Amino acid sequence: MAFPKGEGIALPFISNDGKYVVLVSVTPPFSDFTVLRIYREHRFGGEDLRATYKLKDIWTADELEAHANLTSNSRPRWFAGSTLGFSADSSAFVVRTP
Repeated sequence: MAFPKGEGIALPFISNDGKYVVLVSVTPPFSDFTVLRIYREHRFGGEDLRATYKLKDIWTADELEAHANLTSNSRPRWFAGSTLGFSADSSAFVVRTP
């Protein structure tokens, strides 16, 4: 499980039940880069990619414009100040952006 070459390193989040892994990109964001990859444990071993999200999928146009300065390595990551994690019952991965 990894991001395609050029989309960088991922920070893993694992659900409490161990059935889901969300990989969060820590590279500078661009609206066309995938920033979240959600995997679910496969019944017979291995894993299945369930969903991918780009910034333009989770942020409005106004949010993209407001955070446009986060495209440099010297700037905070796209999720800086946000709350990331699974819901208490592990049924959802939640991203709350300030």
